[in-house]
Amino acid sequence: MVSYYAENAGPDTAQQVGNYSALVTDHTVNLEGLSPGRKYIYIAQSVDALGNIGISDPEKFETEGIPFVSEVSITDVTNSSVSISWQSNMETSSELDYGFTEDYGQNVAGTSGFRLNHNINLTGLRAGETYHFQVKGVSRIGDIITSDDYTFTTLSSLDVTTYSIEDIT
Repeated sequence: MVSYYAENAGPDTAQQVGNYSALVTDHTVNLEGLSPGRKYIYIAQSVDALGNIGISDPEKFETEGIPFVSEVSITDVTNSSVSISWQSNMETSSELDYGFTEDYGQNVAGTSGFRLNHNINLTGLRAGETYHFQVKGVSRIGDIITSDDYTFTTLSSLDVTTYSIEDIT
């Protein structure tokens, strides 16, 4: 049997899982209904055929948190490119779907590997167009995260981004 409780809740909230009645030498207890991203403390207990009780020292574990996307940023917009960055609360892959509608249609993968800070540069875009995009990723354990839909508009080919006035006589 295992007694467990959330670290910040205290031992008065402990729950017990497993049974004392089966005499076995291999013990497995599955804990269900745990909250994501929480620390738990557990104590394993066992009773032998004579009624002697064995209790382990308290041990700790932490459940994996729910992955999410934050701080989506659109920078360096030109008439044919844009830089999009975001953060995730756990290491994930980097992907971005984009297109002219929320159906997207195009997908770009970032550099390989798992990371917290993500950045993808889109190039070859059409000038003066509004694009929809959604960032996404997959965690090491296979959880998929996706952001809301965002938009940006590329600059028109004829947009003036800098100018100077000269003294003409």
